[in-house]
Parts: sequence; structure tokens; C-alpha cells
Amino acid sequence: MNTNRALSILILAVLTTAFVGAVEVPLAPEKPQDTELQLVGDLISIRESIYQFPSLTLAYSDKSNVYLVVYAHALDDYNKDIFGQFVDAATGKLIGQEFQIASSDVWEDSPDVEYDPYKDVFLVVYDSETCTTEPDECVPDIKGRVVEEPVNNDSSLAESPLAPNEFTVAVPQSTGFSIYEPKIAYNRDDHQYLVVYRSGFGGYADTTDLRGQMLRSHKETPVRLGPEKGFHISGTAGYYYLPDVAWASKSSTFLVIAEMTDEKSPEFATYQQLAADWLHDTYQGTSSQVISGWGKICPRPPLTKFCTNPAVAYDPLNDSYTIVFNYDKKGENWDEMTIYGQRLSGEFKTNEEFFLGDPFPIETNLNKHDEYFSPEISYSGLDSTMHVPYHAKVNFTGSENDYHVLYLRALNGSQVSSPLKVRDSSKESYLSSTPLASSLNGQSLVIWGEDFSVEWWDLFGQRVGTYYFANYLPSIFKQK
Repeated sequence: MNTNRALSILILAVLTTAFVGAVEVPLAPEKPQDTELQLVGDLISIRESIYQFPSLTLAYSDKSNVYLVVYAHALDDYNKDIFGQFVDAATGKLIGQEFQIASSDVWEDSPDVEYDPYKDVFLVVYDSETCTTEPDECVPDIKGRVVEEPVNNDSSLAESPLAPNEFTVAVPQSTGFSIYEPKIAYNRDDHQYLVVYRSGFGGYADTTDLRGQMLRSHKETPVRLGPEKGFHISGTAGYYYLPDVAWASKSSTFLVIAEMTDEKSPEFATYQQLAADWLHDTYQGTSSQVISGWGKICPRPPLTKFCTNPAVAYDPLNDSYTIVFNYDKKGENWDEMTIYGQRLSGEFKTNEEFFLGDPFPIETNLNKHDEYFSPEISYSGLDSTMHVPYHAKVNFTGSENDYHVLYLRALNGSQVSSPLKVRDSSKESYLSSTPLASSLNGQSLVIWGEDFSVEWWDLFGQRVGTYYFANYLPSIFKQK
């Protein structure tokens, strides 16, 4: 018999005899797994010299393992176009050159993008002016264009990834109305998109309504499932800003979240609240698409003042939405801006049973001259972990000594990790909004604009990752 094998059998026999009737006695209670956030790879330079404040967004393809970064860039004061750039999720390298998604001679802005695994394409939506005069005097439609994912992740694109033509997603419901700022989510089970947008009579600030449009997946031109004017989601006595939308796969709902105020200019508002609608995730017709009424999410105890800047993502393991938002506990001068979260059920329930716990703090560590703003959120794909990037204005006094820091935290339910510093700007530069998308393996790509002179910005990205490490103490055994 092999000597090593004989020794193994002997050891196994001794252990078996010793542990018959034994009981395990931990030295101390086991600790749960800890969460660690790390930077992954180097800083990514995505685009240099973007004119005017950049509108940024991105989405991830789990088939080709790439991100599509989408941004608006003004060619002059009257012409702003939409561009795209692929980024390899595994290496952080750019794939090919940037390409123009929308390139007409008018003002196109506020892009959003979603990935469709059914057709292996991205759908980019944006608002597009229907005139060629000053942007503020024009009335925009909501347009869209399909972008094919790259065939491989080498450094070049053999062919243009664009579908032949852009198409109209929605038009204003009547003469004199304007529609802006589309947000998009995708129902992977039934292959339908929901596009949500602001609508109002008059200019940009007169947004008194939220509307939506449902589209069926298509390789080149997604098909509208209702009239081109879309359908009503919410609208009461107030003004709506900053909508966002997410899809719940288990409950078969979309959640639409937005900020509502009583004034056109939020700085003069006497209230700023967040509210939400649950919608069917397949087209039901314009009069029956909304499941719930307009339910107020914030402020609610213990939060009593102004709530702004909402973003939402879905956790498929717990069938829950998580909303992150700014909270100004004083409601004065925007000088004590903190960040909170609120979990909601994926399924709409009555009597406020859709709340999963109370609002919880994400970032409230205010120094005398600090404030935190522009939170975003994405499901990381690892366990129930969400990634939340946000900005900090440090030494915020309105002077030249102000500077920005970009942080990221991980959420697991209402548990919040320590912050990871992603970017620390110089005192001569500022950071724009921080959208992100996750690759569903615990990693995300965060992107932002960084100004280097008046009205000129560079676009950067940084991959971040969540890792778990067990912290267990050993156990001993004793004989009964």
C-alpha cells in the first residue's frame, strides 16, 4: 500500500474517533463578511476638451463585457451633439475612437442609455431641438438611436456601430409644450423599454408633468407601443425635476422617481420632496400603465426638510429598489447638504407598506464648510451590494479655496461601507456629475467631467470593485 495513503487513512481514523460525540465550541462569535472597496486599474482618460458642462451616462453589456460611455459635446453655442465611446470592462482600455450618435445642426442634450441583451444592442435616448435658433427658444422632441455592441474588444472598430437612422421616441402632447431629460430602463423578460421624461407648457423650467413612452426591442428601430405623444405618469400642482427609473425583474414593475417643488426655480421653493410611481413593466395602454398614485417618499421622519437629486437602482436578490438622494437638514442656503437612502419594495403595496425600513444616512459627516451632492447608484451584481458615488465640496465657502472630492460607498441593504476616495481634484478644477454602470461581478465604472478652463472639460473614468473577505476565528472541539 502507498505509504502516504496509509498515513492519510490513519489520520482520518484518529480524527473520526476523537470527534464522535464531540461538540464544536467557537472561541468567539463569528463575524460577518466585511466589504472592501478598491480602485481597479488606472485612471481612464476617455475624452479631452468637451465644450460646456458635460451631460454623461453609460451602460454595460454583459455579453461583450464592454461599457458604452455617452456624452453631449457642444460644437458651438448653438449646436450640441451626442457622442459615444466603448470601454473594455476587463482592461479599462478604449475600444476604437469616439463616434457621433446624433449629429444634426441643432441642440441635442441629456442623453441616457440602456443595454438590450435580447438584440445585443444599446439604445441611446436624448432630447433634440426642432429648430436652429437659440436653444432656449426651441422645442425639443425625444429622439433615440440604436448602437450595436462591438464584435470584439480589440483597439479598433471595423465598422460603424450605429443603426442607419435615429427615430422619434416622443413628441410634445400639444402646441406650446416642451419635453426634456429622458431616462430609460429595460424589461429583460418582455423586451420592452420605458422612457420617462419631463413635460410642461413653456420653457425648460415650466415642467409640470412626467410622461412616459413604451418601446418594443428592435435591432435598428425600436417600435413605439403607444401614441407618439406618450402617456401621463404624474402631474399635480408643482414642478418636476431630475426623474429616474429602474426595472424590478421579480415584481414586474418599473419605479419612476422624481423631485417635485412648488417653484420653477428650486432655490426659491418652500418645499422639495421626492415621490414615486410604480408602473406595469409591459405596455397596458395609456390610461392603465400606472399601478399606483404619486406616493411621497421624502421628507418623512426623521427627515423633515428638503430632499433633492434622486437616483434609483434595483436589487434582484431582495426584490427591492434603493433610492439615494440629497437631504438638506436646514433647508437654508444649501449649505448642509447630506446624502440619505431609502429602500422600497419592488412590488407596490398600499398603506405605505412599500417602505422597507426608515431613511438611512449614507454621508452626513459635515464639517463647517463641507457639503455632499449628486449621488448616483448601481447594482454591483455581487450579493446585494450597491455602489454609490457622490461629490464632496471641501471647504465650501464660495471662494477659490473650494475643491471637489469624488467618493464611493457600498450599500448592502441599509448597511454602509467606509468611503473610497476615487478622485481628488486640484483647487483649480471642479468635477461634474458621476454616473456609473456595473459589470455585475462586483465592479463598476464611474465617469465624470473635470474642468480645466472656463466651460472646457475633460472626461475621465475609474473602475472600482467590491470584494468580500471572511474574518472568522478558529474553533476548538471538546469531548462530551
